[in-house]
Amino acid sequence: MNEKAESSLRRDDPRGLSHALAVRLKSAIAAGDFVSGDRVPSEAELGRRYDVSRTVVREAVSQLRAEGLVETYQGRGSYIATLNSAVPKEDSQPLMVDLSVSRSARDIMELRRGVEPESAALAASRRCDADLISIDRALADFEHAVDTQSSTIAADFALHRAIAIASGNPLIVSLISALGTEAVLLQRASLHEDVDVIASQHGALLRFEHRQIRDAVARGDVEAARAAMFSHLSRSLASIHTGMN
Repeated sequence: MNEKAESSLRRDDPRGLSHALAVRLKSAIAAGDFVSGDRVPSEAELGRRYDVSRTVVREAVSQLRAEGLVETYQGRGSYIATLNSAVPKEDSQPLMVDLSVSRSARDIMELRRGVEPESAALAASRRCDADLISIDRALADFEHAVDTQSSTIAADFALHRAIAIASGNPLIVSLISALGTEAVLLQRASLHEDVDVIASQHGALLRFEHRQIRDAVARGDVEAARAAMFSHLSRSLASIHTGMN
């Protein structure tokens, strides 16, 4: 970790210091101060750096691990996850996306906008009942995270990946999987320091957009699914350009 990642925590965060520390660490990952494979500093070191207890550090790292951003190995410590570690491994050679070429949230969103509308269109024409169950489960998890002001990163990514799986195209699945939760993390971090929080008004908009995509896929409306996904990603891209959440 680069020393520039160190800064004070938001100690008035109503969700507690562990959440504030998790947000700070995720901001460091998004900024490139942490990179895949870096060892996470020890509990004692992070405690000194941010003036918090080891319990706070442990809870913060646990949150990052739950979101697929950190891997912990017995006897070796915790490390920043590789891009593919947050998603199930495929039987075949995974498609790699080298984010070292560009960590720009705009570049990533432009890539997603070029691929995911077709992913949604294919899902509308090919999805099976099991696919729709997975999409609905991911959507429910996302809506619960919005309602409870919890982290939405993992649920947001899971929803888009479930739609990619429903497309029946393994290359689309590999691409979305390779981008991983970091694609959502970078986009959120480009809008606001607190990469977890979604304002209620914005949360309602995301809920509506995701519902529009889900419903089009469920009824098999190819053009509506394509348009809904394109509109959703275009608005997200526009928010990056304007710096608005």
